Amino acid sequence: MTTLDNSNDSSPLSLPQDQEMGEMYDDITPKTVEIPEELRYKSKAERIMAVQTERVVLYPRLGEAVNRVLWMIKQKPRSRAPGLIVTGPTNSGKTTLGNWILNAYSQLSPSSFIDSVRPCAVMIELSGLTTQRGVYGRILEQIHAPVDSHARLADRELVVTMTLRNINCRLLILDEAQDVLKTSERDQQRVLDALKYLMNSLKLPVLALGVEQAGKAFDSDQHLRARFSEIKLPSWKDDDDLIDLLASLEPNLLLQRSVNLRTREMVKKLLELSEGRLGYIVDILRNAAIEGISSGMETITPEMLRRPWDVPSHEILDCPTLH
Repeated sequence: MTTLDNSNDSSPLSLPQDQEMGEMYDDITPKTVEIPEELRYKSKAERIMAVQTERVVLYPRLGEAVNRVLWMIKQKPRSRAPGLIVTGPTNSGKTTLGNWILNAYSQLSPSSFIDSVRPCAVMIELSGLTTQRGVYGRILEQIHAPVDSHARLADRELVVTMTLRNINCRLLILDEAQDVLKTSERDQQRVLDALKYLMNSLKLPVLALGVEQAGKAFDSDQHLRARFSEIKLPSWKDDDDLIDLLASLEPNLLLQRSVNLRTREMVKKLLELSEGRLGYIVDILRNAAIEGISSGMETITPEMLRRPWDVPSHEILDCPTLH
């Protein structure tokens, strides 16, 4: 179990890859991050700041999804671009995963990577989209390209494909994919037609993120349905996987006294408060760690575990060195 961000001074995450493509992209592969041991002995303010840093907790199922996504980005373009749907309950880490991939493969401006081999990813939300124009407009907004509200559909389509090709976009990320199902069948097909056109014309892989229903988002189009596979992120329960997760989180809490999150009392209370959702588990432990550091207790007890929205006093964050 590891935590991930995009730090440049960490060892690269080991993933299978074509040798030529790997050499081309090694400098931007997301990194595996282990918080330095010496940080545990820094000041309270420094440790509280570090604990607040958002990281992706790479447990095995999510690691499988990351590997698949990076493979889609790095592989040589295919005539039938692949798609992956990552589904799971609310606050299971889907959007965090999308943002992490986006940050690792971010583009600056449409003109910055013209004729560049450096790949990038673009992320849009599907909520509220009912037309092809809407899909193209949202993409243009995300890459900070000018959007002509009066342009014909064909013109907007041309601008999007040219711009994505110029910035070497190698992944389109779709958040809230299940929202496609909230529109009429006609509107669904319009949105799916836009996505299919981009996948075909640019040989562009797609990562879709959403709750469990998102797995059916592309079912109405047989061509898209055949291209997408699905990885389901779990709700956590009292088993060995949860114990491994908690063990991997303990060092990142930066407490100077020992803490054991794997006792029966700790596990039972964490599951009760978090409803088995990864994001809530992380928030609960982060808040408890901040309270433990600021109070000088330097540990976490079951009594310190509270619902994720029951945060410590904001005054803890008032120290100037935290800003």
